[in-house]
Parts: sequence; structure tokens; C-alpha cells
Amino acid sequence: MRAVCSAADDPQTRVRVVMTLRDDFIVRLTETEQAREALGNVTVLRGPGPDALREILEKPVSRAGYRYEDPGIVDDMISALGHELASLPLIQVAATQMWEERDRTRRILRRDAYDAMGGVAGALARQVDGVLAGLTPAQYGLARELFVRLVTPERTRRVVPQDRLLEGLGEEAADVLARLVAGRAIVVRRGRGSGAGGDVELVHESLIRNWSRLARWLDESGRDGVPGRDRAGRRALGETRRAA
Repeated sequence: MRAVCSAADDPQTRVRVVMTLRDDFIVRLTETEQAREALGNVTVLRGPGPDALREILEKPVSRAGYRYEDPGIVDDMISALGHELASLPLIQVAATQMWEERDRTRRILRRDAYDAMGGVAGALARQVDGVLAGLTPAQYGLARELFVRLVTPERTRRVVPQDRLLEGLGEEAADVLARLVAGRAIVVRRGRGSGAGGDVELVHESLIRNWSRLARWLDESGRDGVPGRDRAGRRALGETRRAA
């Protein structure tokens, strides 16, 4: 880190270093004096709005000599994202899957391919299924528990401090969480009141509504013999946490 931060410390040289970093890793940079000084030059970028999202979806396709079979696909994707903070990873997941199913002869991105993958939500569910397919049975069980802990009794996203999320799950749970974050199923954010590891939540509410595997896990959570995880118990626990 010292080498990176000092590579362009002379303003007279032609060397410039530009790097991007996830917000939940910024605090780790404060371990060295050079990094702390470099943080004084941080530029914070806000998430793209609807107009920017449209440009992100349309310009690369046009430059590649392709077009959307139905221009309404772009509207559908922007609508599905809403005000989601993690919109860019979700767009990348959906757009990549559409590109892989493109019609090379007519040079179009097909409407039926978008509908078949279930839109942005369906593309995300397929992506997460792919991540889970690479886990061992023990890791799969930990992933299941992490997902269930990130859903409220009302089946909405729950924001949980990372240390609390991993509590009681053993050392391997942190590695499983890291793989789910890398697979864009879960996001970690650092904000006011966050614990040492930041706050954790599902990347998108649609996973609760449209991902059949998670729906099954939530339905089964009252039949797996684990105390306190039945639907009524989880609801009571959620009410207690809110009251606290």
C-alpha cells in the first residue's frame, strides 16, 4: 500500500495513480500514514440515475453494432432497479446474460431471452445459484443460514452488522460470506453505527420475492429443528430487536 500511495507523490512527474475501492474497505487503508494522506484526495461518486443507466445500457450495445429487439427492455431494466444502490452490479449481471443469448445473425438483444431469464431479478437469481453450486455441502449450509438471517419475518431485507451475522457460525462462515459478496448476492456497507465489519444486506429485494431457493429456505426454517427459527419465533425475535 505504501508503494501505491508513493508512486505518484511528486507532482512534477508524469506518473499518476488512479484506483477505485469499495466503501467497506476504505477504513482498512488508514493503517499507514501514506494511505491516510492519500484519502484526502478521494472523490466520491454517487450512483447513476435513470438517464445515466439508460446510457450505460444503450451506448455499448450500439457501439458493438447491435440493438435491442424491443426498446422497452431498457425501460423494464431501469424500472426493476428503482433506487437500488447496487444498480451497476445488477445491470452487469443481467446485461451479460442477455449478451450471451444475443442473436448474432440479426445483431439484436432478444426480448424472449430477457423474459426467459426472468428480467433483472431472474438474472440475479441465476447468478447466485451459480455461486452456490461451487460450495461444499458444509459451506452451502452456512450460506443458507446467512441468507435466512438477512430476511425479516415480514420477508424484507434486514441490515445486520457483519459480526452479528457471523455470530455462532464458525470460522468458515466469513469465507462463505466473502464468496457471496464476490458473487454479488450480498453487499457489505460501512455507515454510521456499523460494526467493525460493516453492515450486511441482500443485494436486492427481488431475491426474497423471486428466488425460489430462498423462498424454500424461509418456508423450511420452521421445520428444520433449529429453535427460534420458525416463522412465529422469527417474527417475535424481529419485534424484540426493533424494540431494543
